[in-house]
Amino acid sequence: MVAANRDLIVGIKTARPTIPDFSAPDWTAVDCGVKAAELAKVPLMVDFGIIHIERPHRDLFLAKLRPGDIYTHMYRPFDPMLDADGKLRPYYRNARDRGILFDVGHGSGSLLFKWAVPAMRQGFAPDTISTDLHISSANGGMKTMLGTMSKFLNLNMPLADVIRASTWAPTQAIHRPALGHLTVGSEADVAVLRLEKGQFGFLDVGGSEIVGTQQLACELTLRTGKVAWDQNGIAADPWEKQVAETFEYKPGLWLTMMGRSAVPRPAVLWIHGDGWTGGWPEMFLPAVEYTASQGSVGFTLQYRLGSDGPAVEDVEAALVWIRRNAKELGVDPQRIIAAGDSAGGHLALALGTVTRERANAILPGGRAIPRRPPQNEADPLSRFPARVRCTWLHRDPARSRSRFERCLQLVARIRPATTATID
Repeated sequence: MVAANRDLIVGIKTARPTIPDFSAPDWTAVDCGVKAAELAKVPLMVDFGIIHIERPHRDLFLAKLRPGDIYTHMYRPFDPMLDADGKLRPYYRNARDRGILFDVGHGSGSLLFKWAVPAMRQGFAPDTISTDLHISSANGGMKTMLGTMSKFLNLNMPLADVIRASTWAPTQAIHRPALGHLTVGSEADVAVLRLEKGQFGFLDVGGSEIVGTQQLACELTLRTGKVAWDQNGIAADPWEKQVAETFEYKPGLWLTMMGRSAVPRPAVLWIHGDGWTGGWPEMFLPAVEYTASQGSVGFTLQYRLGSDGPAVEDVEAALVWIRRNAKELGVDPQRIIAAGDSAGGHLALALGTVTRERANAILPGGRAIPRRPPQNEADPLSRFPARVRCTWLHRDPARSRSRFERCLQLVARIRPATTATID
């Protein structure tokens, strides 16, 4: 299983919940976990459960676990981390010397300040910081990853160490060296954090509090170079700078665009609705502006209104015009989405039936789209289907079906060779 799914499975975990049926005083679960991890050549993570005399905690660290294995929930309430004098038990440091990794695994029951504060004061910090995120921990003392990181920051763990234990160290523990760093050429997964100063309270799993003077907050998150979270809009342009450009894509008909870029970006062509006989392009200007704010290029278009289907020809012409001018507009011609509401959705569907020959005929006099070899699977326009299969859900299926049938009739009137089916 691990060998066939190494892109998904990073290790083996053995967990011993505290309910009696799963807390037998033996080493079976740990031994089986170690054996499985050895066979799969991955680390083992242990959630040890109840401590039994027959299964000494010390033996887990010094006799069972291997270098690189991970002990999680390291500050949980029922671990014998400290002796009667509040001193860290020596076998914890011995385990670290052996290469055992210690993980926070905060959760809803696994970080007690009564253990964490003395251990941190004695220099025993976690190797990796993690949340054990679930509904109880998110609504309890843990709350967020940044909150967990902030706790250790206020327990005098240096900021650089907190960041390392939350990024680079975990990727090393699970043998994913391509992640967790900002080396040139690596995937651009970036969190921009703000260090706030003031007075802040933090809870542990027992309801106890520590008061700190600093906490981390997330300003911006990039996933593969794209904005995934922007707390205060620092990656966006002020609305005053969001300039809309207009282009005549066909005599007397106009496209409105926002988000022009020097590098190719995905684009969304928003098509307004209103029963084929009404509506106007400005209906989708907020969507165009939002598209541009998210790092893509947004378009909306004017098309001819009428029940005899002139809009089908117009949206086709708009798509071809965008593709032909993609380089100048900063559009990736292989990543263009057509979307709309009501009749606009019908027109977006119609775009899926455009053939290359028809695309070259729509705007005569322009640069012809070159035909590529049939084996080129990267160019969607070279493979536009002659048959369209549609699934349409609506609270009134009969009404939706009749509207779609009308759309397809109009498409077929313009291109008799095109056929379609509806589910």
